[in-house]
Amino acid sequence: PTEEHKYNRKVISKNFIAKESKTDTTYYYSCSCGKIGTDTFKISKEDPTKHNLELLDLNVTCDCLDYPAIFSCSDCDDWFVDSLLNHDLNMPILNLKGELSNVSKDDKKKISCDYISKDESFECDATIKHQGNASLNYPKKNYSIQFFKPDTDYDKKYKVEFFKGCGKQSKYCLKADYADDSHIKNLFGADLARQIINDLDVKDDISNLPNKGVVDGFPVILYENNVFYGLYNLVIPKDKWLFQMDTDEELRTAIVTTEGGEVGTFSGLANYDYSNGLDLEFCSTEDDDSIDDSWVVDSFNNIIRTVIDCDDESFKNEINKYISIERTIDLIIETLAGAGYDNIWHNIIFTTYDGVKWYPSMYDMDLMFSNVTSDQDIKIENNLLFKRILSCYKDEIADRYFQLRETILKKDSIANTINNRINKILYPAILSDSTLWKVPYSKSTFINISKIISTRVDNRLTYLDSIFTVN
Repeated sequence: PTEEHKYNRKVISKNFIAKESKTDTTYYYSCSCGKIGTDTFKISKEDPTKHNLELLDLNVTCDCLDYPAIFSCSDCDDWFVDSLLNHDLNMPILNLKGELSNVSKDDKKKISCDYISKDESFECDATIKHQGNASLNYPKKNYSIQFFKPDTDYDKKYKVEFFKGCGKQSKYCLKADYADDSHIKNLFGADLARQIINDLDVKDDISNLPNKGVVDGFPVILYENNVFYGLYNLVIPKDKWLFQMDTDEELRTAIVTTEGGEVGTFSGLANYDYSNGLDLEFCSTEDDDSIDDSWVVDSFNNIIRTVIDCDDESFKNEINKYISIERTIDLIIETLAGAGYDNIWHNIIFTTYDGVKWYPSMYDMDLMFSNVTSDQDIKIENNLLFKRILSCYKDEIADRYFQLRETILKKDSIANTINNRINKILYPAILSDSTLWKVPYSKSTFINISKIISTRVDNRLTYLDSIFTVN
């Protein structure tokens, strides 16, 4: 049997106008399928405050509107379907246009896209593929996207600088943050890392980087072919621009990541085929076939050999030749502070600018600051590099920890950093995302998220205070 039409939608679109006067526009009610009914409703032209419309839900389809959404009136509890473009929401829109059903990590798809915000709007072509490793098991995927100028057969890159400090980029990541119901933990963790890096009174290859070698980004409302697809964060990728590296065979610069295995725990040497936990992200000699890139593995293995083979005295004498102790201590402190159990044996970037000394930093911090007990053991000693440094540099770690507790890791400072992130997100966008992807969420959680995370971190730090005081 044919389903009966229900003419209960108030769609504010010229397609449904019944008549207009100097004071009112009268619209027909419509069915969710788009069929027009006979009953009507009015919207006043003279009194725009008659309906005080607020975004309610993004999970609605409407072929006659670009970027449709449901808005409710805070005065009369009535609701309407309207385009996001008719409202000043302070959140950018990214619409991916094309066939996305067969996208994978290894198979880029050619699409086009529209980006709309108060500061920047453009149309372009793009390629898109899945991004990540463990996150590929989630129903909501991460994506790598690259922009190209329209009508250039995906040959000429379209570079855009979305915010100060990110540089003009054509490549970005769309982070789903499926495991993070707040959608801020990854970038909040990056903010803390950037502050800590900036605070360290050391001049090295990291201190002068434009973004301190840490990712940054902002939330976007993502549409797929004009249908809401979720709340995402558009993030700078962890590539050579972030670390200011050039493809120059005379240099020995490289970016690697640890992804578990023997290398992730620093318990075994890296293989030349990158099969046991070391991933090559960039190498300055990668475009020169006459140069063997094995120097990257040889150089990184110097760290692992020092961890495995040296006694404590030899370790302290040798390790600083191959890795920045100061930067590693800061990394350990943030990992402990955020209970970053997912950033111990993987999700760590290492960079070298001379082929000898490496600098570590974190990425993919969406599981940090999660709902763990304040005294939970995150097994940081499973990373043997961290274990050796915790053992051999106890006093230095404690001194640096309590220094940060007076500044960046103070409760008020942490709360301010969280608020700067959460204030960029609209609650209906999070709620719509949780409905679409079936992730439980509530308004009370959103309203109190700053207090929830800052209290969680403060409780964790209070516990660490006692640990570092005893030790």
